[in-house]
Order: sequence, then structure tokens, then C-alpha cells
Amino acid sequence: MAKYLSECKEEDKARAADVSKLLQGFNAEDNERAAAVADLLADYKKERVETARAWKDLLSTMAKKRGIKPVVKAEVKVRPVKEVIEEARPPEVIEEERLLEEAFEEAERVEEGLKEQVLKTLEESPGGLRMTQVSDILGLKNWRTLIPVIRALLDEERVEKEGSLYFAMKK
Repeated sequence: MAKYLSECKEEDKARAADVSKLLQGFNAEDNERAAAVADLLADYKKERVETARAWKDLLSTMAKKRGIKPVVKAEVKVRPVKEVIEEARPPEVIEEERLLEEAFEEAERVEEGLKEQVLKTLEESPGGLRMTQVSDILGLKNWRTLIPVIRALLDEERVEKEGSLYFAMKK
């Protein structure tokens, strides 16, 4: 049995050596193929450049014989995309964006003023108020208008909530 195992190991070593040689051969062939492809591509590039030059010379000669003056290409200025887009925007769009920005700023001012009114109302009611009661006192049409305002006051820790009642925080 030991002799058989020894023979198997020897055969495995021989197969491993054969596979290694085969792989080296593949690698060498791959390297040769890569070099041949690189040479071929370099030749194609050289031929393309030479052909382009020949066509340009031919077109120039034909234009001279026909009396056509060569076209001078204008210099192109590369600019950032944002700059080009900004220039291409119609004035109406720019005005609309300006008006929207003003409307958002006004809404922020109104919300800030409403926050101060809500805070003052809660300070004047030490027993706390429901959101609907605050809305009625301030004369708002819909009490849901106060949801983001009171949420902001809660986040700023200027108001606290117990159950459904809201209280101004003591300073």
C-alpha cells in the first residue's frame, strides 16, 4: 500500500509539473499575442494618421484648383456647463424663480412670526392649551396650520407637551 501511495505521489508531481509547463506555455502565447495586437494597433494608428493627412492635402489641393478659400475655424472657448445653462435660461424662468424665492422667504418670516404668537399665547395661559384652542385664539382658519410651528417649538425646547396640552417652557 505504501508503494502504491508513493507511486501516486510521484505521478501527481509529474502531472503538476506538466500542468505548470502547459500554463507557462499559455502565458507565453498570451504575451506574444498581446504584443502582436499592440503592434497591429500601432500600425493601424499610423496608417490612419497618414491617410487623414493625405486626405487633408488632397482636399486642400482640390480647393486651391477650384478657387475656394480655406475655412478658418473659430477658436472655441470651453466653459462650465452651469454657466452655459444659466445663460440659456429664459428671463421668465429667472423671474419665476426669483418670485418663488421671495415667497419662500416670506413664508419663513410668517412662520417665525406665528411661532412668536403661539409662544406668547401659551405664556399667557399657564394651564396649557390644546392646539385647536391656540388656533381659535389666533384666529386661524385651520388648526393644522400650527402643526409644523408647534413641532418646531417643541424641537427648540421652547414648548412642552403633556397629553394634548401645550405649555410654554419657563425661562
